[in-house]
Amino acid sequence: MVPEPNTRFSTAEAYALLAFVEAGGGLFVIADHAGADRNNDGVDAVEAWNGVADELGNPFGIRFDGNDITESPNSNVLEDAGDPVLHGAFGHVAATTYYNGATMRLDPMANPAVKALLWRNSASRELVQVTFAVSRRGAGRVAAI
Repeated sequence: MVPEPNTRFSTAEAYALLAFVEAGGGLFVIADHAGADRNNDGVDAVEAWNGVADELGNPFGIRFDGNDITESPNSNVLEDAGDPVLHGAFGHVAATTYYNGATMRLDPMANPAVKALLWRNSASRELVQVTFAVSRRGAGRVAAI
């Protein structure tokens, strides 16, 4: 789990994240929202994660938008009774609360395994305005919010 990184990942760090996932690791990406530069170095989590995508050719198929939204409840959930993230041992996801977060754009050309699970309430369940996504790379998995 990497919550809200506030500095750019080095090239070595970006490749280490990719190698970890490809070898079977699970990565939970949290980007917060544009402008959440907690250490005032000019980089927020959106830019840090998009820097990894740019450095590596978007291996997970996920890019964050430079926005800041709040939706409560956020109930535009994928209807897939077999999805293990949405329907697991601890219950079923019907909605989330999304306070000051960035949306995502998904790129299945970069990674065909990328999948949206939640969108903004006003979104038309496409590859944009995604609020929670999952992806696979090699033997590993990625979840992003």
